[in-house]
Amino acid sequence: MSLVKIEMTADCVERLKRYIKAKKITADDLKVIKLWYQEMERLGPDHIVNSRNWADHELNRNWKGHRASKFSKSGRIIYKIIEDKIEICEIQRIT
Repeated sequence: MSLVKIEMTADCVERLKRYIKAKKITADDLKVIKLWYQEMERLGPDHIVNSRNWADHELNRNWKGHRASKFSKSGRIIYKIIEDKIEICEIQRIT
């Protein structure tokens, strides 16, 4: 089985750094995000979509064409499937 290619947008990387610095994303959150990344990479988007662990769902309006996975009660990974690649657009903590 081949691995899914995953990329984070530059904006996402910067936003994540700011959230970590401001302690809006915890070390535990980062562990769960890493687990999501590993599952997505090894098992693919169908696994994430069908897993109850991630409460994954389609988005609409300005985010039409994107999906969101929960990594905590109020945290989301927003991503888009582009052919054979996953582009992580945002990792956010919703307050």
